[in-house]
This record gives sequence, structure tokens and C-alpha cells, in this order.
Amino acid sequence: MLATKSYNLLNDYIKSEAYFDEQKIWNDFREGDEVAYVKIYEFSFNVLLQFGSQLSNNIELIEDTIQDIFIDLRIKRENLPEIKYSLKWYLIKVFRNKLVRCLDRERWLSKMHKTSAFDSFKFAKSSEQILIANQDGDEQLLRLEQATKLLTCKEREAIYYYFYLNMSYAEVRDILGLKSIKSTRNLVYRALNHLRKILD
Repeated sequence: MLATKSYNLLNDYIKSEAYFDEQKIWNDFREGDEVAYVKIYEFSFNVLLQFGSQLSNNIELIEDTIQDIFIDLRIKRENLPEIKYSLKWYLIKVFRNKLVRCLDRERWLSKMHKTSAFDSFKFAKSSEQILIANQDGDEQLLRLEQATKLLTCKEREAIYYYFYLNMSYAEVRDILGLKSIKSTRNLVYRALNHLRKILD
């Protein structure tokens, strides 16, 4: 019984993100390995879908954008760079840029081009639950959801990357185009302080 349990735990670990050899799978894909391509898609689809849902309720557009970036990746695979930090960071960055362009184009077409895609950036309950660990109930979730609306778009985005996606300060800095890790850390701290004050 114990051996079976240990075997199952090992299998779960092997299937988990922690065991996922990102650099190898990325290099295999760049060299034409179709199995690696499918694994990258399966590894990232839910992460990208969840991230896209922070920006838009248009699930069809989000899924289409995910499909588009994977088509682009396949076409350009031989010229793709090595991943700088992590596979998740690279795919989020590529997806973010493409989705924001699509959303901004939608807003322009509907004569709302004065707003940015990230003006509506929000948190799903799963990320809220991470931020308020050990707290239960809809009331706390509602309070945090209301509190995050009072943060700036950049503060909400930074918290999402750092806490929900477990990115490093360097990864957050590069995605947001900030000058330094220190400024990124300050942004996250400032956002957390704002949340604490609002929730208190």
C-alpha cells in the first residue's frame, strides 16, 4: 500500500510543473520535435487562458489568440530564441503582447481607443485566494476583489505575475518594461501596502 502511494506521488511529481524540464522541451521543439510542441501547448494552455481572462471576458478571442501564438511559434521555431528565465515567462510575454494588441484594436474599432486593455485588469478568485491565504468565505474574496480595483493597473498586474504566476522580480520587470529589479520590488511592495491599508 505504501509502495503504491509512493509510486503515485512520484508520478504526480513527474507530471507536475516542478519536474518539467523547460529548457530541454523548448530546445527539442525548436529542433522540430512535434511531441515537445504538444507538451508545451498542454503545459501552458490553462495558464494563458487564465491570464487572458484577467483582461477580457471574450473567451473566444482569448482562445483564438492562444492558437495564433502557437501557430506563429511553429512557423518561426527555427529562429526562436532560447528562453531567458522560464517557459511560462516567455509564453506569457508573447501572449500578453498579442492579446493586448487585439484588445486595443477592438477598442479602437468600437471608438474606445482612449482606454488600455489593462484598464480592466482584474483577479480571478484563484489568485485572490493565494493573496489571502488561510482566509475563507465569499465575504473576504469580495473585499479583496473590491480592494484590488483601487490599485493602479500596473500594481494589479505586478501582483498577479508575482503571486499568482510565481514569477521572479526579474521576470516581472521584463514583462512590464520596468527599469530595474529594485523598482519592480518597490511596485509589488507598494501594491501590497495599498491592499493592506484598504483591507484594514
